[in-house]
Amino acid sequence: MLEKFYDVLREEIDRYLDGIIPEYAGNLSLITEPMRYSLLSPGKRFRGILNLLSAESMGGKKEDFLPLAAAIEMVHSFSLVHDDLPAIDNDDFRRGLPTTHIVYGEDVAILAGDALLVEGFRHIANNLKFPPEIKLKIISDLAESIGWEGMVGGQSLDVRISKEESCKEFIQEMYELKTAKLFAFSLSSPAIVLRSEKLNELKQIGLELGVAFQITDDILDESSSAKGKGGKEKVNMLCISGIEEARKRTFEAYKKARDDLQKIEGDWSRIIELIDLMEKRSK
Repeated sequence: MLEKFYDVLREEIDRYLDGIIPEYAGNLSLITEPMRYSLLSPGKRFRGILNLLSAESMGGKKEDFLPLAAAIEMVHSFSLVHDDLPAIDNDDFRRGLPTTHIVYGEDVAILAGDALLVEGFRHIANNLKFPPEIKLKIISDLAESIGWEGMVGGQSLDVRISKEESCKEFIQEMYELKTAKLFAFSLSSPAIVLRSEKLNELKQIGLELGVAFQITDDILDESSSAKGKGGKEKVNMLCISGIEEARKRTFEAYKKARDDLQKIEGDWSRIIELIDLMEKRSK
């Protein structure tokens, strides 16, 4: 039942995303085709779904937040395209398919990622039906979550740190920036629209959830016998703590996220179920 409910939301986001970038755009299909390839490849859409469920938990309407959930997924897709590049993670496969730079070349992949990032912000500006001051705050918070104080900053730590230099505190900071900040935005941004006083509390829960999600990714990568990636050796929590302590850390983080949500006014049962699904995922 839970998986079915999740699949319905994922398919709704996918349908919406499919309508944003045209299948054919004349000569500009040179860029829209790789954008669509990256954006519409099979994805879990956890961040977009988290955004929609958070809005509903605080009394908002899902359809009002679909443009924001889509923008979050466009930004996330941009990050994946760039992460996969030879200069960063050097991955040949993503979600079971050849990565964007393998199909279209590095030059086009860089531009497709850039275009997805910009299109995400344009979509918020043009399609969210909220007052200008609300949209401005959303744009500002999203930019912070993915800029030098967020995703990009975290990635800069990721590409430069060595095992010898790393420690638990450093890796925790890296995870919070490169992954958890966007989770925090996904969970908390509906509070901006709905003028909830729980904005900062939701950001903290989102950070905890995002860190747990990233460690789970690392565990799944380590456990996989067929990663299908070319990839550089990565520094992560498992290098410092070992896999069993990492599993304990994720268990505690997911539990804390659920417990803290239950202290906030509203019906958070669907997000708690989504957290259960995130915790139990096998890929």
